[in-house]
Amino acid sequence: MIAIHLLIGFEGDAIRRWTLRRNGYALVGSVSGRSRDECERRFIEAWLKERPYVSPSTPPAPPMAGTGGRLSIMALRSGRT
Repeated sequence: MIAIHLLIGFEGDAIRRWTLRRNGYALVGSVSGRSRDECERRFIEAWLKERPYVSPSTPPAPPMAGTGGRLSIMALRSGRT
């Protein structure tokens, strides 16, 4: 029983990615940061660099200090139309 729990614990993210891909979602990007806002900012900055016809009008905000632990966010896009 402990081995099954460890396997699910270590492979939980891979199982989730596999299930989402099987349901038609595609991984667009993955970032990490100290807060959700920082993660969103980093993702959008990287995403905008790939699109030359759109440019940010203001410089990015500095990272938030003192927010504690790190957070990871994966952006998914539905492949269904």
